[in-house]
Amino acid sequence: PRVGRAYRAGRYEVDDAADQTYHRATANMEWQPREKLRVEVAAGGEKRKYSAGSSVTPVLEGRVDWTPSEKTNFYLNAYRRELASAFPVGQNYRLTGVSAGVSHKLNDKWSAHLEAGFERAAYRQVDGTEAADAGTDRLWFVRPSIEYRFTEQPGLEIFYRVASNDSNRAGFGYDQQTAGVLLDYKF
Repeated sequence: PRVGRAYRAGRYEVDDAADQTYHRATANMEWQPREKLRVEVAAGGEKRKYSAGSSVTPVLEGRVDWTPSEKTNFYLNAYRRELASAFPVGQNYRLTGVSAGVSHKLNDKWSAHLEAGFERAAYRQVDGTEAADAGTDRLWFVRPSIEYRFTEQPGLEIFYRVASNDSNRAGFGYDQQTAGVLLDYKF
């Protein structure tokens, strides 16, 4: 296994609220116990300062890849982090989520993908005078897609995404269906 440490520091400029600063320290590990199995984990903590005080929260980013054949890859992602909310002003949310997916090469140019996941966002007031418990969102999604690689670098993906947010905050829940085309270029 390969192990490492990382330290990050920064400042968020939040519109209509006080800026936030953070310091994040993580330990990282990349491990490939078998030829077809790969594990990546980064875990640690983050100290964030905002106008109403500060907090220390755990952070986690993890991924497991299993490639049973040359054409097929299964993966599982898990994460937890704190983010400043774009709306409403003065709130942060702790995002915890998991997603899983499969990718299968149909031939040299075409691949099919399927991803599904669940996220929980717990909001809290960090600036201003709103309630301390600002609500919770629970979101699930399913995203099938098909991808065409023109060459190794440029590609085209057609996707369909179904999502639902069950929020305990009035007016924030939704059901959504999205279709789209994604053009990308791998460097």
